[in-house]
Amino acid sequence: MTSINSKRRAADEAKTALFQATVEGASRCGLADLSMQEIATMAGFTKGGLYHHYSSKEELIDAVFDKCLADFGEAIDAYIKDDPEIHGRFSRAYIRAAVDTCISGNTAPSLFTFSALADKKYAFKWDAWVSAKLGEYPDEQHSPVMRIARTAADGLWLQCYGMRLPEEKRAVTADICARLVALTLPD
Repeated sequence: MTSINSKRRAADEAKTALFQATVEGASRCGLADLSMQEIATMAGFTKGGLYHHYSSKEELIDAVFDKCLADFGEAIDAYIKDDPEIHGRFSRAYIRAAVDTCISGNTAPSLFTFSALADKKYAFKWDAWVSAKLGEYPDEQHSPVMRIARTAADGLWLQCYGMRLPEEKRAVTADICARLVALTLPD
């Protein structure tokens, strides 16, 4: 049993290293210019070792994109769990999760996602994911005000593309976030 657990742990650690290398590499040079060799080197693997885990760059990018979506979904779910107000709950959580990346400075996953969204395949996947999440909140799905607030949060997310915002911009971004959140509250 220990052997199986240690193999699983090693496989999980390998995937984590490959994901981090892919995210960091894409944030530096974009997905189109990122090579499997570069990913392998950054993760401390041989190219053959990388191909042991993923048969193609597309399979790896798919897995990393899915992980970024899952992580964003977990951030949204955590905000939803802590929000007692039902009206606008998803949109508030979406806004906060999107803006968190700008304020926290953890921009590498955002850069990866931004780079991936330039590809229609991932743009459609993102849209389907958001639509599925919104399907759980039909009142928000069809509300123009909620959509405006979420779209503005996307704009804030794009504004911080690739950098940690300086302190003065973080304060302004936090203020805008608070104003967007206020739009989602009942009258």
